[in-house]
Amino acid sequence: MVTNDYITMNGNGFSKRAEEFIKRYHELEVKENQCSSSLVKHIKAPVHLVWSLVRRFDQPQKYKPFVSRCVVQGDLQVGSVREVNVKSGLPATTSTERLEYLDDDEHILSMKIVGGDHMLKNYSSIVTVHPEVIDGRPGTLVIESFVVDVPDGNTKDET
Repeated sequence: MVTNDYITMNGNGFSKRAEEFIKRYHELEVKENQCSSSLVKHIKAPVHLVWSLVRRFDQPQKYKPFVSRCVVQGDLQVGSVREVNVKSGLPATTSTERLEYLDDDEHILSMKIVGGDHMLKNYSSIVTVHPEVIDGRPGTLVIESFVVDVPDGNTKDET
């Protein structure tokens, strides 16, 4: 269960703990024609359960509702490529993505989009998963950040 009802907010909208993890793992190099963002989620489930889903590069549809299908080329190692089908209603139908980094000890996954029928050029993302306590029970802090080129005709905010 995802919830945001107990986040302690600072000036930028993230809790102090989330800010620390963003500085440590999510400082992305953003060029002039690019934009970036970070998404923070608090999940009422233990970190080992959340990581078991997030780390599955071959099954993003388990936690990304806009993915309908995924086929992987390779053996789920760094460098593996997946072809993702996107559900209708989005401005794309396919995305080709490469696994860049996977660390089961630190709970880090990084990927890059290397093709597809969309406007996302030079897109890369990092997802980290961290244990936390929510309402006195084991919970998980998930942070996903990305950097991407701003498409011609779009603003950074639109992207």
